[in-house]
Amino acid sequence: MGVVSNIGLYEVAEQWVASIRTVLRFEEFPSVAQESYGMITKVMHEKGVLPSSPPFVCYHNADLQQLDVEMGFPIAKELPLEHAQVTCHMIPSRRVVSALFQGPYEESDVLLAQIFQWIAEHGYEPEGSIYNSYLNDEERPKEELLTNIGVVIR
Repeated sequence: MGVVSNIGLYEVAEQWVASIRTVLRFEEFPSVAQESYGMITKVMHEKGVLPSSPPFVCYHNADLQQLDVEMGFPIAKELPLEHAQVTCHMIPSRRVVSALFQGPYEESDVLLAQIFQWIAEHGYEPEGSIYNSYLNDEERPKEELLTNIGVVIR
């Protein structure tokens, strides 16, 4: 359990996503995420669209009282939407320092700290966004949860 891959630098291709972006207090995150993923899944199902990879969360800042967070699913192509909360947009290509974590979500800060240390040691600067991709579902035991954590750099 813990960090299960080497930290590395990657060029991530641009990606269409169906997502919801909101500002919340960190303690609200679990309930808002559950509601948001349900809403996004429903809209995608109505449009006949499948995700192209596992769900993600992007933390656009680190203010736990006013957390700017985006939750969604990568999709293969643009999805015309007329929905009040679910949007479709392109995340531009980006350079990301990332690694894989196995274990409970609430214990993954150890990897995030290591990623920030790697960034500093290699002369890069964080851009501000942190992406978590959830590679399996919460029905598994917490010790088996896999999360890819990536910090966008300049």
